[in-house]
Amino acid sequence: MIYGENYFGLWFSNSNALPTEMYEGSYSLLLVFLSFFIALLASYVALTSARLTTKNNQTFQRVLHANLGGAALAIGVWSMHYIGMLAYNIGLEISYNVELTLLSLLPISISSLIVLPILGKARASQGKIILCSLILALGVGGMHYIGMASISADISMVHISSLFIFSLIAAVILAYVAIDGRYRLINHAHPFLSKHSKLFTSALLATSVTAMHYIAMEAVIFYPGSLCVKEGLNIAGNEVHFTILISILILLGVIIIVDWATKAQESADILSSVLTVSSTGHALVDKQGNILFASQALAQITGYSLEELSASNIDILLPQGIRAQHHHYLEEEHSVKSSNIMGENREVDLRRKDDLLIPIEINVSPIRKGGNIVYVTSIKDLSEQKKREYEKFKVENFNKLTGISNRRMLRTKLTEFLESHEKLFVVNLYFHNLTNINKSYNFETGNQFIKQIGELLHSFENENCFLAHFGALEFAFIIASDKNYDIELLMSELRNKTQTGIIIDAKELPLTFNAGVAIYPQNGINAEQLETNSLTAMARSINKGPNTYSYHIDHINEHTQRQYDIEYELRHALEKSELSLVFQPKVDSTTHGFIGAEALIRWTNEKLGFVSPTEFIPIAEKSGLIIPIGSWIIDQGCKQARNLLDRGYDNFTVALNVSPRQVIQDIILEKLEAALHKYDLDGRYIEVEVTEGLFLEGSTTVDVQLEAIKIINASLALDDFGTGYSSISYLRDYPFDTLKIDQSFIRTLDIHDPDATGLVRAIVKMGHALNMKIVAEGVETKEHADFLKEEGCQILQGYYFAKPMAEPDLLNWLKAHD
Repeated sequence: MIYGENYFGLWFSNSNALPTEMYEGSYSLLLVFLSFFIALLASYVALTSARLTTKNNQTFQRVLHANLGGAALAIGVWSMHYIGMLAYNIGLEISYNVELTLLSLLPISISSLIVLPILGKARASQGKIILCSLILALGVGGMHYIGMASISADISMVHISSLFIFSLIAAVILAYVAIDGRYRLINHAHPFLSKHSKLFTSALLATSVTAMHYIAMEAVIFYPGSLCVKEGLNIAGNEVHFTILISILILLGVIIIVDWATKAQESADILSSVLTVSSTGHALVDKQGNILFASQALAQITGYSLEELSASNIDILLPQGIRAQHHHYLEEEHSVKSSNIMGENREVDLRRKDDLLIPIEINVSPIRKGGNIVYVTSIKDLSEQKKREYEKFKVENFNKLTGISNRRMLRTKLTEFLESHEKLFVVNLYFHNLTNINKSYNFETGNQFIKQIGELLHSFENENCFLAHFGALEFAFIIASDKNYDIELLMSELRNKTQTGIIIDAKELPLTFNAGVAIYPQNGINAEQLETNSLTAMARSINKGPNTYSYHIDHINEHTQRQYDIEYELRHALEKSELSLVFQPKVDSTTHGFIGAEALIRWTNEKLGFVSPTEFIPIAEKSGLIIPIGSWIIDQGCKQARNLLDRGYDNFTVALNVSPRQVIQDIILEKLEAALHKYDLDGRYIEVEVTEGLFLEGSTTVDVQLEAIKIINASLALDDFGTGYSSISYLRDYPFDTLKIDQSFIRTLDIHDPDATGLVRAIVKMGHALNMKIVAEGVETKEHADFLKEEGCQILQGYYFAKPMAEPDLLNWLKAHD
């Protein structure tokens, strides 16, 4: 008996008109699992090929990978179907019509070829995802139902119409889930899902096509009859194993090809990425110098296009002067197969397309294969590196304000002069009045004053006369001459040029100087001796009066003897416990409450008695003793802060004066961290005070060290502001929290003098504009305290509130003050 209607060789019926006698089937779980595994394998290979189609730039390679991927998916899904049919056992021998069996490959092959190129992309719109889902579902469904129509056996079958429709809808939904899931996994934020997206997508795709098959199998009913008998060539069910085996072998062959292509593409991608990302240019050059390959980086370095490079000889990149040398090296390599330059990095000039010569680092390495040889050439543009090196050289060797050589360059040049001349003069010059100019006008005027002095002195420079600038107004000449008359002539001309002073903004600013002269070899045989002795001579000149100069006298005078004594005794001061700290309180300008103290060093020696810090600190700086002394100050200052904390005080900082040498030699951070750790102290209780002299040494590490101090939570203060270099640029460039107005501004301050008060007011406003706290030192009267409070100065320090005192006295003062 026949049930239902025939459409395209398949019979369909509703659930109310089904045969009463039917065959019951069962599945082999092993074959079901095998069908899923084949679908999984095919999906993984297909997705790999799909990705290769988007990565490869060659049309042939893209078409090849698209066809391989389509074939892998089609054969895998087709094999899954027939393995699934073998897994379903109804107790009868079933054959398959060969023509329909082969025809069932067509729909899945077409849909695979259409869908795979889209799946290879990293992103797709929802419209494309839905379209791909429909095409893939039609392909799988078409393959399935043509495959069902290929059944040839003495049996009848009918499909339940509702389940048939459901199987098609399920096919579309499952295909959408798999394809949409692929793009969600590729772009997933979780690195594990994103990294393994291809594997998870393969599992989704395999699950969807396998599920489509087994859902569709639920729509078919086998019953006794002969509707499935097919004429023509049939293949027995047990012979389908052979066909499936061939299909699997084909699939494995595709896997091997795709795996090889994947590895080749990955290698090509790595090489391409290296050559694209690398700023180093690369080229392959034959033994005639013809460029066989050039990277994009090389094109950017040379200014030529890739096409121009590939059609040219390497000579176009070589300046005329080194072409012959380059050809010589190549001939040497060809003749003896060895060269001193092969594999070595060399710095030479390269000629760009615009004829500009740029510095490069080049490495040439030969590769021999058979009788052929090519040269792998790497070219690195050194333009930026050389520019940075030059900028670093300028910072380290030239004064930032005037552009004149600094002390470091002076010593280098002096050493060179000593090697090439029999007699030299080292002249140390010091100019006056900068502090008065800063007070009377402004810091920019002070800067202009320094610059014009530099320009004036620069006019004396020639091949035998070298000028250096260090400090604010300290300069030096090295003069190669065998006549003292040349020094006298220089001083005479300098006096004449200083008589008119310096003109700035129509104002004539007075200019006076003192100079000291040391002669080589009479006054020293090395740079250090000559520099020291010229400074000693300059000190004698200052005692003689302005606009004078003095020669160094070799006998030791009283001043020099005291300096020697101080340095000698200072070397043993720490071990003898002769150094101590005193603390001068700082108060809030409004409440007069205690908010901190500045640690000040004192020294009393059994031989010299009390020695003022203004006398021994410069000697400690010059001799290097400031390093251990500075470390001791940090340790004792942190200890005092710990003591204050232990006694219940919390809202305070202990200010520590730090030498420029400690910052420049990169030891300040190490000592601070050690002391903070030793006393279990937070960095916020410590304030590091540096002076403007720190920025005159030309060190490139200052900004790094100051930032590091901030990182450990300590605060930064600029001390003695207005008495040194007079440039405000570093107030903006460095992370200062506090600006300390030097006591010389405050002690002599006449609050009725508009010029004097205007200068203080300008400093306070400038500090506030830069979000800095303002500390005024040297406050000795109520009148000064009230004025500074009104002007917005937050912190006051001076004898009006308290003198510097030892630790016990400070604690007593705090009790009384509370």
